[in-house]
Amino acid sequence: EAPKMIAVPVRVGGNVRSPRLVKRVEPEYPVLAKASRIKGAVRLEAILTEQGKVADLKLVSGHPLLVESAMNAARQWEYEPTYLNDTPARVILYITVNFTLQF
Repeated sequence: EAPKMIAVPVRVGGNVRSPRLVKRVEPEYPVLAKASRIKGAVRLEAILTEQGKVADLKLVSGHPLLVESAMNAARQWEYEPTYLNDTPARVILYITVNFTLQF
């Protein structure tokens, strides 16, 4: 019998601990952003599937030139599945993708 799934995504916090990141893909630094010396964080709200894959992303904050690259990278991130009462659950969490210039 397949495990039961929690229907509504649960938000990380309280009794729901942040899932552990197991695969992180670094964003490509956009050429225009690099040329303009733009750096900083892009904050995204993500919904993770029961398997720990990023299913949906929404922009919370970040420089417009960095957003697309951050989202492309974050879509490839993978997390350990989150369990709620021994049942795999969809999770809502915040992801921060940092852009720093190295010279």
